[in-house]
Amino acid sequence: MPVLETSLSADYQPQWGLRNAIREIVSNAIDGETRGAQECELTGQMTVRYFPRTERLLVANAGTKVPTSALLMGRSDSRSYESCIGTFGEGLPMALLVLSRLAYKVTIINDDEKWEPSLKWSDQYGERILAVKTRKLRQPKGLFSVEVEGITASEWEEFQRMFLRLHPEFKPEEAAEEPIDGARVLFQPEFQGHVFNKGVLVTTRNDMAFGYDFNTSLNRDRDFLDGYNIQQYAGRLLKRLFENGSEEQQDRYFEYLIEHKKSFEVSTSYGPLSTCPQFTEAAKRWWSHTKEDNKLPVAPGADNAKLTQWGFETVTVPEAIAEALREGSDDQEDVIESRKREVNTVHDQSSLSPDEKLNLTRGMKAAIHFRPKQMAGRLEVVTFVGENVRGNYVYRDGKYVCQISLSSLTSDYSVVYAIAEAVSAAYHEKTEVGRSRSTYAHNMVPALLKAMLGNLD
Repeated sequence: MPVLETSLSADYQPQWGLRNAIREIVSNAIDGETRGAQECELTGQMTVRYFPRTERLLVANAGTKVPTSALLMGRSDSRSYESCIGTFGEGLPMALLVLSRLAYKVTIINDDEKWEPSLKWSDQYGERILAVKTRKLRQPKGLFSVEVEGITASEWEEFQRMFLRLHPEFKPEEAAEEPIDGARVLFQPEFQGHVFNKGVLVTTRNDMAFGYDFNTSLNRDRDFLDGYNIQQYAGRLLKRLFENGSEEQQDRYFEYLIEHKKSFEVSTSYGPLSTCPQFTEAAKRWWSHTKEDNKLPVAPGADNAKLTQWGFETVTVPEAIAEALREGSDDQEDVIESRKREVNTVHDQSSLSPDEKLNLTRGMKAAIHFRPKQMAGRLEVVTFVGENVRGNYVYRDGKYVCQISLSSLTSDYSVVYAIAEAVSAAYHEKTEVGRSRSTYAHNMVPALLKAMLGNLD
């Protein structure tokens, strides 16, 4: 009985276990079916059967015979097939090494040959290696099959969940497939946080809204997908779904995302979704339907103390969603700015100190030509909600009111600055019934302010 010696030492890759070995055997079978389908041949059809009574797992590809070179490390027929899982040519020999090391009985039928892997001492290498006994069969079987004995029912129940093809709960109709490369978003709750690549489970996370089946190249140990890569791949896949989906689909995708406040996919504003107009519009549609008075969306970790001080209730949303709601819109900034310019207290001018009255008088005189005549109105000394606000113009009861902060009365210069800010704020207001814009162009304000300050010298 001929024996094929490999160069794989018995101690190679000691961290690999039974799970890794089964992963490679089933992955190879899936690739065998993929190659057969792409070559338009009626070969490669995969069969996976588990026999609980005898604890045997049988994985086979019909109409297939592999060359003995398949036992060489680095020899792969899948490299030219982008949709194949394995490209390193190490899956089969590594699986046989691990199973032999763990003392599982493995029987391989390779069409007209029977292979039996084991570990044996090699005089040539001077250590124990993986070897494969081969013998001819009387009749070709017309398939390539790997049978592993000693797999318990609970182990197989776990292992089959590593593959979407074999997962008992996977429903393809409840996944959204990207038409370019076939990557999928898995909407089923059972797959939340599960990350597959080409149908093989890579990792799981507890902070993701969806499950994913990517279509990218991984290293041999399938651990290339770290957190950053997962976030980028998921972001690109979601971006394509938003770009190609109907508005109804976009809103559904977004509702799924917002249900998970800690969604890893949208936890950064620097991901692919930040450049997706459809995602931004979906975010704004969602907020327009859910927002309430005095509520503002903020990213996690934002300093909300000022917003709370100004009377707002904050709603924490993932960073990418908060950024989308700010994108191309001044609504939130306008609401905040308007609140800051609200008045907490109106001060009776008779209660001002002599210095405050003097500074106010001198400042008003210096800025008399700076204030538009049609907006002269009354003067109020106030305390604004926003402590950094110095001046504002309001139209109330048919009259203009120039509001100056009490904190601006420390000097006549400060009063002039406050009046300039009031005029500038009035200029920025949208024209409303009963209100006229400032007669000054905004770019004239600095020059006029400089001239008014010169009047104080």
